[in-house]
Amino acid sequence: MFGNNRVQYKQWNWKYITTEHFIIYYYVGGNNIAYNASRFAEVELKRIIEITGYTPHDPIVMMVYNSVEDMQMSNVDLTRKAFIGGETELKKSRLEVAYPGTQIGFKQGISEGLTKLMLEVMLFGGSLRNQLQSSYLMNIAPWFLDGAAKYISEGWSPALSDVIKGDLINRKKKIKNFVGNDATLIGQSIWNYIAVEYGEENISNILNLTFITKKSTQSIENTLGIPFKNFVKLVA
Repeated sequence: MFGNNRVQYKQWNWKYITTEHFIIYYYVGGNNIAYNASRFAEVELKRIIEITGYTPHDPIVMMVYNSVEDMQMSNVDLTRKAFIGGETELKKSRLEVAYPGTQIGFKQGISEGLTKLMLEVMLFGGSLRNQLQSSYLMNIAPWFLDGAAKYISEGWSPALSDVIKGDLINRKKKIKNFVGNDATLIGQSIWNYIAVEYGEENISNILNLTFITKKSTQSIENTLGIPFKNFVKLVA
């Protein structure tokens, strides 16, 4: 369909390495990038598992690109297939990451992408059928999932608190009406509040209950023992 394909200028000769939890694909010039990605991803996954309480059942496929430009030229994400010694259907749990030029940026990209992927698999299920069924059943506000991924991958800082107090809260919007980066930041602050005031273990309790009940606000109420409208007032 017109407009849905990335322009692909390069021929990708994919190779791969495996770790305990990952199958990491790379191409010429990306050996060291893939090796560094494998080491960091394993460490980061263990940290994410500790916070969320969820362990993936299948290996996670990670497509590692030598640059952001290379990733933008690839059609892998759109076709869900790659030519790796023949046409191979990639697993559902799949992550694309690009080396942006610095190790810090690369690690941040892996951390946030991996966290969000884990949460999506945890809440929506690993198969396409489960994901579609859960999408109909679950009404997840943008702040809930994106904010959780941001908080788990990056934590919180005083500088972010200043942004919340000085800008977003003053808009007097209902939390559910925030979108985009604003929703992510609001959600990040809410998950930080939960971790500080109620204990980080309640993050996994809320996420697991959301998978069962299909209702994020009800999961917060039942886990924390407070009506959601009262909880929102405390957060604000």
